[in-house]
Amino acid sequence: MEHLFSTDWPIAICRTLVHLGKIQKFSKAEPLSPNDLDELEERVNDFKSFLSAQERMRVFLSKKPKAHLLLSHFVPFAREHKFLGLLDEQGDEALHSVWRRLEQLWKCMPDADQILQQLEHHFVNNWLLDTGKIDEMKQRQSDQREEHDEFDQSEEETDEISLINVID
Repeated sequence: MEHLFSTDWPIAICRTLVHLGKIQKFSKAEPLSPNDLDELEERVNDFKSFLSAQERMRVFLSKKPKAHLLLSHFVPFAREHKFLGLLDEQGDEALHSVWRRLEQLWKCMPDADQILQQLEHHFVNNWLLDTGKIDEMKQRQSDQREEHDEFDQSEEETDEISLINVID
């Protein structure tokens, strides 16, 4: 039997948890000082450096939206609001839930272009809902359908007249 820590993967997981622990200590229910913010940024950058050297862990975490939030948005958010621990994780958990559902849906889609098309569709729909432009879009679609129907009807009439001319 092979010892658990004789392979790189369990060691990488343990080191990842150590890095996350160093970042997590800043999630406290009190304002962060400028020194805290600098140290937080340093810890996140250390974690990024660690991940760049760990291909397997980097690939694993690149598919996780929470990892993206942590690595890309955590420090700017902390600098802007001066705290982290006064927030709950409902937004992250809601995003994670949506991601898991989509991940299950896309598991059966081997085509990367099809997945990209689905992502774009979800992004556009989300943007339309968030900006309140969904009604405007529906009205445009309705107008386009009416124009298309009118064109089809005039084309049918032209075809009918042409058929009558051929018969005569």
